[in-house]
Amino acid sequence: MKERNSRLKQAMAFGLIAGAVVFSIFYYLDPSLKYLLFIPFGGLMGWATLFVDKGE
Repeated sequence: MKERNSRLKQAMAFGLIAGAVVFSIFYYLDPSLKYLLFIPFGGLMGWATLFVDKGE
């Protein structure tokens, strides 16, 4: 259980980083704050990958 929580936090952190990168690219192309939604969405997508994983 502790390992799973650690993996969930790690996956969410990577998703947040990916969301921030995507935000920065889109913000550079079109300066609009609506792209801030990519950051939490990326975190949720990273978190969701472990729920669809079949396990080890």
